[in-house]
Amino acid sequence: MRTWVVVFAVVLLVVSHFRYRARAVVISEFMAANASTLADEDGEFSDWIELYNDESEAIDLSGLALSDDPRGELRWDFPKVVLEPGEFLIVFASGKDRRDPGSQLHTNFRLSKNGEYLGLVGPAGLTVSRYFPIYPIQQPDFSHGFPMQVRSKTVLAAGDTASYFVPVNNRLGTSWTGLDFDDADWSRGPAPIGFDSREEPALRDLIRTDVGEIMEGVNSSLFLRFPFTLEGTDLAKHLRLRVMYNDGITVSINGVELARENAQTPGRRYNLRAFLSRSDSESRSFKPVPLAFPLPPDLLVAGRNVLAIQVLNTHRDDQTLLCLPEIDLVEVESIRTEASRYFETPTPGRPNMDERVGISRAPAFLTAAGIYAGKVVVELSAPQGDVDLRYTTNSVTPTANSTLYEGPVGVDTTVTFKTRAF
Repeated sequence: MRTWVVVFAVVLLVVSHFRYRARAVVISEFMAANASTLADEDGEFSDWIELYNDESEAIDLSGLALSDDPRGELRWDFPKVVLEPGEFLIVFASGKDRRDPGSQLHTNFRLSKNGEYLGLVGPAGLTVSRYFPIYPIQQPDFSHGFPMQVRSKTVLAAGDTASYFVPVNNRLGTSWTGLDFDDADWSRGPAPIGFDSREEPALRDLIRTDVGEIMEGVNSSLFLRFPFTLEGTDLAKHLRLRVMYNDGITVSINGVELARENAQTPGRRYNLRAFLSRSDSESRSFKPVPLAFPLPPDLLVAGRNVLAIQVLNTHRDDQTLLCLPEIDLVEVESIRTEASRYFETPTPGRPNMDERVGISRAPAFLTAAGIYAGKVVVELSAPQGDVDLRYTTNSVTPTANSTLYEGPVGVDTTVTFKTRAF
């Protein structure tokens, strides 16, 4: 888990006895700096607000309003929308002011990434769910919200069998991702699936099905099909996907593409490639994969379903590949409104992950960028608090595994020096 400086804020929850109980509808998550997380129907990355019905009965939202005005006088009123028990609703804070209950909803105000009031108010400005008197500064593609306690059921796990195939042309198109595709002539094996042909392999110990002989030097892509079974009662639960992978993936369920990670766009060519190589440490860690929201209606079916993954290397001669997906079905047991958190993996329309991420102020360079004759010493200044500075000199954004800054760094060649606080 990342260890960043935590920004503390006080959450006030004002109870209204007028018509609505304070916990009935909760602003459970929002994003005030949406750079690439969730697009609206116009293809624009408008900021968004997520509401959650924390009650055991349906709630009619008409009569309620969202507001960024602490007085509650400037408000965006809901049309007649019914929020079922345990259901989420996304409202885009775009300023577009759209209230058709059969389409995406948009407020008449936008959110400030620098912090402001955000509340759910009832008639006469009575606060139903106050999110923050002033929420803290937001960062691009981080969301902010309340953690949730969930019940989970694993339906796809390590060791489950997949069908796999290395394509050599586009003959299959995207038909191989479909539920009814016949993969009887494909090879089969348990996950994790991949290979590591380096002299000092760091991923080989994970791999249960080695595909190096059929893939390395042949193609940058591998097709995988993982069947999983759902019961009828599972269909109302939320899908949570985590994948351990090297280097990129595209994800489809029952023929519908839902996500891409480090993958070229657009298209689904047989020789699709990853943009960048992932480090061994990144590849060995599960990464939550946000799925498209909302999921198409009736996407999941009772009985057999298929998760189709196209695993990508940066080129066909790449010496490493890895894929291990896990699917859980989750439902919310409770929402913990006593403490809010930043979420590095936003979950619009789904239960919030229980992770704690603080946002620190940016570190500073005490050495100015420029052209120097001879060796130069780069010195950094850390923001206040208990943080580690990590840096790179190859243009790559630093991660928690990058070189630790322990003092001035000597540089005697042209480099792009990047640093980040953890």
